[in-house]
Amino acid sequence: NCRRLCTVEQDCSPGATSASGFAGSCTCTCNSSTQWTGPKCDQCSHPYNQSKDCAACVDGYESYPNCYRTCTNAQDCEGHAETVTGNVNSGCQCECANSWTGSTCATCPPQFGPNCGVCAPGYQGPYPTCIRICTKEQDCSNHATEVSGLDPTCNCTCSDQWTGTSCNQCAAKYEQTECKTCASGFDD
Repeated sequence: NCRRLCTVEQDCSPGATSASGFAGSCTCTCNSSTQWTGPKCDQCSHPYNQSKDCAACVDGYESYPNCYRTCTNAQDCEGHAETVTGNVNSGCQCECANSWTGSTCATCPPQFGPNCGVCAPGYQGPYPTCIRICTKEQDCSNHATEVSGLDPTCNCTCSDQWTGTSCNQCAAKYEQTECKTCASGFDD
């Protein structure tokens, strides 16, 4: 009752180093220096590269034999990086483009506009030195007829009887709500 012994050549794939058992019930031992798997050592699972004998990572992965996903701008830096280095195991390093900030380049400070690459409305350059333009509401207590300058050196031309650098003071002789007319007990 002679039975054929299993061989790598007949019963396994080249990804095997040895075979044991009898034909029909062979056990293939996969090469431990590559990532071949399966009963015949013929399966190369993602992220390993089958065309490189399952002994390298496919594109987009690094650090064989672990094959960690390589960091990318789209996946790890919100699409706002100039350069990206690292992998998901070691950590991703995003060098932000334009004026994006944060470890994943997800934050655009309010002084910057579209794609964080120009001064936002209400700010004056030249980019990237964007300084807030003074406004009546923010810098003159909404009590000015005119305002000029850049934060923090705003020049307010106060309306009615308002005074002070930010038009927030009203002398006691004027009614305090609108600072237009004389207060009770005072007359023009």
